[in-house]
Amino acid sequence: MITAFIETASSRLGIAITRDGRLLSELSVPAPGGTQNQLLYPLFEQALSTAGIILSDLNLLATSAGPGSFTGVRNGLVMVQGLAFAQAIPCVAVS
Repeated sequence: MITAFIETASSRLGIAITRDGRLLSELSVPAPGGTQNQLLYPLFEQALSTAGIILSDLNLLATSAGPGSFTGVRNGLVMVQGLAFAQAIPCVAVS
């Protein structure tokens, strides 16, 4: 199972890609003052590329549900739900 984990609830933006529990890619960057929405998808694409997979390879999308910045949490939820719907991939929110 290939899973993408997205963390947007803090002042850092983090993305990890795993296959069967083994880490394939992990990226984390500072995302101060509302820059998460500009950085999120490009960082996600970079994480997929680093892992050597494409979006349709994913079996599960996961994102943080807080606690944390409301706007940050919302950014992660919107992206994960949009990708999950468009690609018919299950998604979960994790506290």
